[in-house]
Amino acid sequence: MGSTVLSRRAAVRGAVWALPAVTVATTAPAFANTSGGMTLDRFTATYVAPDRLAISGRVVAGATAQAGTLTFTIEPHLVGSVSSTPPAAVSGSLQSGWTLVYPVAAGPFNATLDLGEDDLAGLFRGLRGEDTILMADVEPSVSDPEPVSVPAYGSQPALDPVTATASWLSGSKLRVAANGLALADDADTAVGRLRVAVLFDAATPASPTAPAVSNLAPGWQLDPRLGPNPREYASGWLMRFVTTQGAHTSLTGVASHRGPGAFGFDLDVTGSGTFPAQFVQLTVTSDETAFGWPEDSRKIADQTPRAELAAQAAG
Repeated sequence: MGSTVLSRRAAVRGAVWALPAVTVATTAPAFANTSGGMTLDRFTATYVAPDRLAISGRVVAGATAQAGTLTFTIEPHLVGSVSSTPPAAVSGSLQSGWTLVYPVAAGPFNATLDLGEDDLAGLFRGLRGEDTILMADVEPSVSDPEPVSVPAYGSQPALDPVTATASWLSGSKLRVAANGLALADDADTAVGRLRVAVLFDAATPASPTAPAVSNLAPGWQLDPRLGPNPREYASGWLMRFVTTQGAHTSLTGVASHRGPGAFGFDLDVTGSGTFPAQFVQLTVTSDETAFGWPEDSRKIADQTPRAELAAQAAG
């Protein structure tokens, strides 16, 4: 597949996560109706606002007319509370997901789900992410579920332009910083924790010990999944940071909910000789791990600002 040399950009991108494909789905039974049971027909779910989901469809009875129940189950970690019109019996939680049960008979069915605030910082309401999985089940039934599309609401979240700087404070300490780490004002959806990976080239001079991070900006922490210390990676040192706030959004109109704003840290290094002039590479993205989603669930395309760092004699 061509060159085996891993570019620094590819290396630091791989150190964060690869952009996954996402499935946007709800469910409706696929099997034809038979006597004595009920099926669901032409069910759709559509976001009509960031915090409102409209559901419609038809309940089809078997040869013997009967009534039953229609149950919707919303995946965990999506919203903090749910109510609906018409009213439903609601149970569950943010952590376990919500179940809504309606009494139904044969005929059309329509409901509007109001998605409440979650209990994470940022007070986000409604859709979070590109995919929503809503399970629909009718009883008594002779059918099995089948996924159908639920269009995402609004546009892809975006960050303001991020700029980076890097400078030597002494022969053994440098400062790396970035500004603009906030969601764009017109973003329609929210993100989880913001994440920054930093790659510093320490190949020359050889550093006998890992550098140490200090003076980290408020609102940030070293990513606990990488460990408390920088890691050797692609002929340099990789550091990965994540926001302490679990959710960021521009929907609330509160500036502090859009992101931490600034990022920076000092890096104490050891070695002999001269550190060469280089570009310190930053990769900025977001993830949904704060909501229990997989580590590769990412919604903001990478920004990769680079900071030019002058040569410096170690000391």
